[in-house]
Amino acid sequence: MVMSFNESLEHGKIGEGLIAQWLQSRGWYVVPIYEKQIDDGKGPRVYAPQGKKIIAPDALIMHPDTRRVMFVECKRKSVFSWYRKTQQWQTGIDLRHWEHYLQLHSQTGYEIWLLFLHEHSEKQGWDEPYPCPVGLFGQHIGRLESLGRIGREHAKGMIYWNYEDLLCLAPIEEVVLIGSASDFLSLPMSSIGVIEPSADYYRPWYVDPARNWSDDDTWSAFLSYVGHHDSDLFGVLRLAAKLLKVDARLFLIGVIGERNYLAVKMLEHCELLEWAAKNAVGSDFCGVVIEHIPDKIDEMTAVWAKVISVVQPLGTRALMRDQGCLIFLDQTTARVGVNSRPLFKMAQDRVDNLAAAFEEVLGRRVNVCMEVLEPIPF
Repeated sequence: MVMSFNESLEHGKIGEGLIAQWLQSRGWYVVPIYEKQIDDGKGPRVYAPQGKKIIAPDALIMHPDTRRVMFVECKRKSVFSWYRKTQQWQTGIDLRHWEHYLQLHSQTGYEIWLLFLHEHSEKQGWDEPYPCPVGLFGQHIGRLESLGRIGREHAKGMIYWNYEDLLCLAPIEEVVLIGSASDFLSLPMSSIGVIEPSADYYRPWYVDPARNWSDDDTWSAFLSYVGHHDSDLFGVLRLAAKLLKVDARLFLIGVIGERNYLAVKMLEHCELLEWAAKNAVGSDFCGVVIEHIPDKIDEMTAVWAKVISVVQPLGTRALMRDQGCLIFLDQTTARVGVNSRPLFKMAQDRVDNLAAAFEEVLGRRVNVCMEVLEPIPF
C-alpha cells in the first residue's frame, strides 16, 4: 500500500519529515521528490535535455509571498562526526549526489540548499568534546562549493563540511516540537513511554497509598493526565521539559528554551497542571512552579549582550549593536555576522576590539571571525 505524504511524515517513513514540516511551518509549500521511488531501486531523477538524468534533491519548495522556488536536500543525522585531523565537527553527503546537485544548479539556475538536522549531543569517541552541536543547520551550495573536504572513507566517496561552514537555522526544540507533537499523540501512550492511565486516574485527587514511584514514573503519569486533556501543552512538555523536583507540596518543572518557557509559564497556575500534579504525586495539594533552562541560543544571546556592553570604543559598540550578531560560539571560536556588506570592512578592522571584549566576558581568549550575513530564505 502506498502511503500519502502526510501518512509518511506521521509514521517516520520519510527520514526528512521533520525538516519538511518545519519548512511548512515557515510558509513553504513542499513538493516531496523523495516520496517517489523508481522501480529499479534508484532515487528520483531530473530528466534534462539530450536524455541526461540528474539525481534530484529531496524536495522542491516554493513560497507564495516571495515567489521563491528552490531545491532542498534534507539530511537527518544523529550526531556530527569528529574529524580528528583538524579537531572539528563535520557533516556531509554522498559525493556523487553532490556533483549532480552542482550540475543541476549550474544548468537550471535554481537555488539548492543543503539542510542537516542533527539531533543528539552525546559523545561517540573518548576524545570528542562535549556537547556535540544540535539543531537544524544549512547552507547554499554556492557557498559550500569551495569549502568541502572529499573523503574516501566510504566506497562511493563523501564530501564533508565543518560545522562552522553552516548556518544554524533553528534550535532542535523548535524543529522537533513542530514535527512531532501530533505524532506522539497519534500513538498509544504505552508505545512512547508514557503510562496509560487507568480508570482510577480520572477520579480527581486519586491517591494510591501503596504506590512507591520514582520521579520518572511521576513525570510520566503527569504527562498522561495533561495529554488526555490538552494535546498542545502535552507536546511542549513531552519534548522540551523535565521534572526537576517533586514532593508532596511542590512540582518543579524545567522548560528548555526561552520561547517554550514563556509559553508554559503563562499556564503556571492553570487548573489542569495543578490537577495533573496532584494526581501524579498522590496529594491533595501540589503547587506547580515553572523554571527556565537556557538552551544554546539563550546562552549566546546573553553572551553577545555582555560583549556589546563592554566593547570599546563607543563607535565599535554602536556598530556591533546595530549591524552585528553572534552566530556561533564554542571554547575557541566566535563567529560574528555583519548585516551590511558595505560596513563589513569597517567591522573587520574592529576584530581585536571584539576579541578583547569576549576575553573580558568569557575569561578566555577566543578567535573572532567576521562574515557577511547573507539573506536566509527560511
